[in-house]
Amino acid sequence: MRLKVMLLNMHHGRGCDGRWDMERVLHVLRTAKADVIGLNEVDRCFSRRSCYLDQAHWLAQRLGMHHLFGKAQTLGPDRQFGNAILSRLPILASQNHLFRSRIAENRSLLEAKLKFHGRAIKVYLSHLPLNPWLHRKQTDFILHRVTQETHPVILMGNWNMRPDSAAWRKLSSHLTDISRAKGKKLLTYPAPHPRWQLDYIFVSPEWRVIQAEVSTPLPQGSDHLPLIAKLRLDD
Repeated sequence: MRLKVMLLNMHHGRGCDGRWDMERVLHVLRTAKADVIGLNEVDRCFSRRSCYLDQAHWLAQRLGMHHLFGKAQTLGPDRQFGNAILSRLPILASQNHLFRSRIAENRSLLEAKLKFHGRAIKVYLSHLPLNPWLHRKQTDFILHRVTQETHPVILMGNWNMRPDSAAWRKLSSHLTDISRAKGKKLLTYPAPHPRWQLDYIFVSPEWRVIQAEVSTPLPQGSDHLPLIAKLRLDD
C-alpha cells in the first residue's frame, strides 16, 4: 500500500539556464520512478516556445504512464497551458476547475480519481497566483473541495506561499504538509540554488509520510526542483 508521488513545476521545459530541453525533463521524471506525478506550467501545443508540443502526452508516452491535462490559459482550440497529472495507476475519473480572472492569469485545479490497490484515491493539482486576494479565494475553493472528500487525498502544486503563512496554516489545519511530517525544510526555488519552498505536497490523515525529499538529479532542467514523497495508505 505504498505510493511514490512527485511534484515538479517544469516551466514548459525551459531550464534555469534558459535552454528548452524536454529530454532533461524526461530524465528527471524517469530517475524519480514515481507512481503519480504532478506537473505545473505544462504546454499543450501552446506556442513556438515549446515547439507546439503536447508535453503531457509526449512525457506519458515515453514513461508508459496514463495522463491528464487541465487547461488554465488558452490561445486557441488546441493551444493551451496548465497542469498535468501522469499516473501508473488507472484513472477512474477527472475534472478540471478553471479559475478565471480579469486581473491576472487564469489558474485551474486538476482533480483525478485513481485506483490504488482496489481503493479510490483523489489527487488534486494546482498552481496558485501571487495576487493575495486571488490566492486566498482559490485556496478557499480548493480547501472546500478537499474537505468534502470521502476518499484519501493528495493535494499538490506550486502554491507560491511560504511555510507558516496564513494560507499554509489554513491548509495545514486539515491536511499534513509532507515537509513538516518529516521535520524538514524542502527548498524548491530557484534551482540550482534554492532559497524558498514554493512547492508543496499535502496529504489527508489516511496517509502516513514515509519519506519526503527534494530531488536534484538535473537541477538545470527547470527553474524549480522536484518534490518527492513516499506515502503509505493505512487500512
